[in-house]
Amino acid sequence: MGAVIIKNGKPIAAGFNKNRTHPRAKNYTRKIHAELDALIGYRLPAEKADIFVVRITNGGTMATSKPCRDCWILLKEAGLKTATYIDGNGVICREKL
Repeated sequence: MGAVIIKNGKPIAAGFNKNRTHPRAKNYTRKIHAELDALIGYRLPAEKADIFVVRITNGGTMATSKPCRDCWILLKEAGLKTATYIDGNGVICREKL
């Protein structure tokens, strides 16, 4: 799963799903979603920017990539304008945030 934030036609940040282990806990791992990873890495204000989220399976095919409820809230709070993703039927969707 990967995400790219685009502003004025240029990529300003990218992220992907990854594991992060808390430094004080043994065997404690949390997932960082691609959308959050991209938001953490953006260098310019994300307001009025767009995010594109894509998921490619091990077999090389595209799969559902709609942001989860929590990521959707984060994207809205960051001021992004639209999210483009693939729905459960394989259709590319673009929604206002």
